[in-house]
Amino acid sequence: NYHFKKTQHFIFSQEADCMTLEANIRWAEAFILMYSVADKCSFDECNRLKFLINYNKRRRRLGSYNKDTQLDVPVILVGNKIDQIGDRMVSTEEGQRRAKEISCACFHEISVRESIEQVSGVFRDACRFWRVLNRYPKLKRST
Repeated sequence: NYHFKKTQHFIFSQEADCMTLEANIRWAEAFILMYSVADKCSFDECNRLKFLINYNKRRRRLGSYNKDTQLDVPVILVGNKIDQIGDRMVSTEEGQRRAKEISCACFHEISVRESIEQVSGVFRDACRFWRVLNRYPKLKRST
């Protein structure tokens, strides 16, 4: 079981205020980038968001007095709405390839509507990768 003392959620969107978005990125320790498999634009937006995550985490590390600050934070790429088979615009292979290209910890395809177990699996992986990085801070994920 994974339990958190404090859980906060925020939503990335193209309309999000840039300052708010960057502030949220700075305090977060794990990220789940979710796109709709029926919306190519949401899939492409994940590139920009991953860039912002990398940029802000690097900037925070450079400003820290602790040189051992971990740059890597777990980022999981998730394709949602797999139940909308006829509307699919992003293939599973494209999602897997993108997850590798932008150095995500892992990739999932789920249907939030159809399966709470799939959703739980995403959060379990986020917790698992976060714990590994915090237990062994010098451990680097192979890409």
